[in-house]
Amino acid sequence: MKNHFFITLQKLFFCLVIFALSGCLKDSAKQSYTITRPILAKLADVRSGIKIEGPAVVSEPGKMYLYGNTIFLNETGKGIHIIDNSNPAAPVNKSFLPIPGNYDMAVNGNILYADCFTDLLTFDISNPNQIVLKSFISQVFPDKQLQKGFYIDSGYCAIGWNSKDTSIAVGLGTDQVMWMGGGMLFLSSSIATPSSFSSDKSAANGKAGSMAKMAIQNGWLYGVSNLKLQVIDLSQADKPFLSKSIQTNAVNETVFPFKDKLFIGSQTGMSIYSVSSPASPQFQSMFSHARVCDPVIADDTHAYVTLRSNGLTCMGNLNELNVLDIRNIQSPILLKTYPFTHPKGLSKEGNTLMVCDGEIGVKIYDASNPENLKLIQNLALEEAYDVICYNNIAYITAKDGLYQFNFSKPDQTKLISKISISHE
Repeated sequence: MKNHFFITLQKLFFCLVIFALSGCLKDSAKQSYTITRPILAKLADVRSGIKIEGPAVVSEPGKMYLYGNTIFLNETGKGIHIIDNSNPAAPVNKSFLPIPGNYDMAVNGNILYADCFTDLLTFDISNPNQIVLKSFISQVFPDKQLQKGFYIDSGYCAIGWNSKDTSIAVGLGTDQVMWMGGGMLFLSSSIATPSSFSSDKSAANGKAGSMAKMAIQNGWLYGVSNLKLQVIDLSQADKPFLSKSIQTNAVNETVFPFKDKLFIGSQTGMSIYSVSSPASPQFQSMFSHARVCDPVIADDTHAYVTLRSNGLTCMGNLNELNVLDIRNIQSPILLKTYPFTHPKGLSKEGNTLMVCDGEIGVKIYDASNPENLKLIQNLALEEAYDVICYNNIAYITAKDGLYQFNFSKPDQTKLISKISISHE
């Protein structure tokens, strides 16, 4: 009886000590973090505030779109630089179209299509000095409602972010936050108060880079958004409408059109859709790979896929180029894998293949035999992002500029011009 009493006291004492210690730890252990919250605005106010401006300094270039003698260059998340390239040796930055939340664009005739957060905007660019917003389609890119851990309510967008340093007790309220990159993001869409939003056109379609999320083919626009392929009817060019939204089985990232096919790059593989019936794309096959980022290009017989790891977004640890045999479109076959450092955009014209490889630069290959690519030259460009090969000119975006190279003789690729970038 006495021993049982002492055992009970010991257990009670032990529990009290653990409770006291845990209480002390909660009270005394603090950690400093940066709380990031969105500055919200109504999408309607954002759209009404879009007006063409004079030329702006290029500071963070993103994707490109070529159309006739014009280069449309994305300023990441901010809008589009319109560059007159009538003389490739001396391109002229003519104007800037500020579009918050813009990353992609496509041009057909005198119409420019551009994303603005979740919306697709349609602009009349027949007068470059007086570009007019003609219409918009809501929720074409619904995945953009999730930004930096926040789910933004439909009809609103994040036009900026407020950051505030603070300290919190470790273990308190951790079920209400997401930790990303050393910052703390509250998982709520209601904590922020909405604020006011303070050439030659001879080609039928333009040409986008391999990182594009939009493609125009046979009078239709196709856009990819996470688990959706959006089919947009352009029969009335200035008033397009969303004809169909196709559920896909992958987190889509890029789309590349070739003849009657769409090659869609995703984080888990390359999907191929037939658009022989443009209004109703039909899934044909998929080449699967580990979870990494995946832009893709293709020709009549082969597809070229770059795989890269990228932290939380792409995960994985693969950095390589896959060459696929697609002559049997129902069953793509991996022919060869080439190691890379951190590959991104790629492009091919004739037997010349160019691949951006991060800090390494742009690698130029003789691709006459896809199973035995031969390195011809490396353009030492810092953080090369994307490349478009067109009419023996390579258009390349990199950390310090928009470059144009003549590669009519691939082993003697020569610089034509450069628009420098300011990172101030």
